[in-house]
Amino acid sequence: MVEIHAFRGRTVDPAWLDRVPSPAYDSLSTPERRQFRIDNPYSYLNVTRAPEDEPPGAPTDNESLVAAARQVLEALLADGAFNEADEPSLYLYRIAAGDHRQTGIVCEASVTDYAEGSIKAHEQIRGARAELLGQHLLGVGHSSSPIALTFRSDQTVKALIREGRKSDPILAWDDGTIEQVVWRMTDPQLVDPLIEALRTRPAYIIDGHHRAAAALAVKRGNGTAHGEDRMLSVLSPDDALLLLGFNRVVTGLSVDEAGALVGKVKETFTVTRSETAPQPNRGQLGLYAKGHWHLVDLGEAPADPLAALDPVRLQDEILAPMLGISAPGSDPRLNTVSGDQHCDRLEQMVDTDGGVAFVVPSLTMEDLFVVADAGLTMPPKSTYFTPKVRSGVFLRSIN
Repeated sequence: MVEIHAFRGRTVDPAWLDRVPSPAYDSLSTPERRQFRIDNPYSYLNVTRAPEDEPPGAPTDNESLVAAARQVLEALLADGAFNEADEPSLYLYRIAAGDHRQTGIVCEASVTDYAEGSIKAHEQIRGARAELLGQHLLGVGHSSSPIALTFRSDQTVKALIREGRKSDPILAWDDGTIEQVVWRMTDPQLVDPLIEALRTRPAYIIDGHHRAAAALAVKRGNGTAHGEDRMLSVLSPDDALLLLGFNRVVTGLSVDEAGALVGKVKETFTVTRSETAPQPNRGQLGLYAKGHWHLVDLGEAPADPLAALDPVRLQDEILAPMLGISAPGSDPRLNTVSGDQHCDRLEQMVDTDGGVAFVVPSLTMEDLFVVADAGLTMPPKSTYFTPKVRSGVFLRSIN
């Protein structure tokens, strides 16, 4: 099933905790990421750079981005920002936000398991993006953004995690948004049973579909030497996770175009005016246009389990036929906004740039399992797990 491995990687030095670990990428807008990088030159966000985050006039070709990222990482390593472990280890990584706490197992997972389907995907990917990430991975030579996986939990795994947390942590800090604690596991009496317990079940990607595809591209292009068939991952029990939805904003529509869309939606679905942002249930959507909120009842769901999911219905029944948007990432008008963002942000985006916003109810873990087990995939950005695993905490060489 799923093979995981201890690895001899690096962890951020405690003296650098307030400088290197980066915020969750999706939690910041493009202007916010640009400013954050300027204000925080040591942040790992300067290594995981994207074309849209570059300042005006800066080169945005992938070769230039990779070279700049490599320069930042080499400087961090030269300055001692990361400490290397003296033997292969697993790590426990706990993230706490508000009342929510989750602990994951940081390890190397098998790229072959992903290729053969023991590590299951549930969202579609964009091949061009995966290719660029693969080039970045090869060019920088390291990964620090673990692919987040989940598995159906049981008491055996939970007990081993609890036992591993009894040791003294090697890192513990609060970045003002989340609390993070890291324990290192080297005791074979804990590591071996944990590896064996996870070997009996499949794993499911919850965040990092494109990074997993990039790791596969690297493996296929560079053989199967040690390191190239493995990818930095963190496995969290399914019952420890908080799953939210991804909302949609279509910008750039004129007032008349937004009004026409609302009219089309009303012709097809039951639409009710709402004084405030609605909290839609299964089979419903929130719709904001021309300064007003509406609740859209999608009616009877299709029999197909994939087609019945709300983000899929929004894509298939509204965005594609009514706006000509084939999928997230295919049209610059379509923006995704994580479900932990207040609806005020959706209103602001629409009021500033024109257009419409859709609030999409969150799916369930069982929805994810059903889709992935059937070998199906939802549109990109259909699920949002929070709090996010941070980059710049762990560092693994790919060779």
